[in-house]
Amino acid sequence: MTEEKRGRKSAAELEAVPDVSELPTPPPPPATLDDAGCERWREIVNEHGADRFRKSDLQLLEQLVRCEQSTATMDRNIELHGEIIGDGTRAARPIENPAVKVRDKLLRQTLALQVKLRLCPSTRMRADTAKLARGVKKKERPWAK
Repeated sequence: MTEEKRGRKSAAELEAVPDVSELPTPPPPPATLDDAGCERWREIVNEHGADRFRKSDLQLLEQLVRCEQSTATMDRNIELHGEIIGDGTRAARPIENPAVKVRDKLLRQTLALQVKLRLCPSTRMRADTAKLARGVKKKERPWAK
């Protein structure tokens, strides 16, 4: 890997074709993930580019994939048994399905990991840049007349 110098580039540097062997490769999914988890890992990494994630981000990314998978498992449990379980008899009073609370915690953790990894649009864009992208005009200042 070569060091890049600061400042303007010469015409020869601008015309130079980069060495393909120096291009970043996407990080492989961890061996601890199952096939669906590996697929989701690749989807996220390919969407954001091979050099987007640092080595320190990979553990957070793995946890994000695990949280998403666990949330899907809780959703299936709630769909199968319902949000309220129990048949209403005295022996089995109706109670909230414990999977509802677990899913809520997993969703919060998923959102926190997405923010930490800067996967949400609001975390990738500065507020002043967002205003410019929407075409919001600056207010006219009275002293600028």
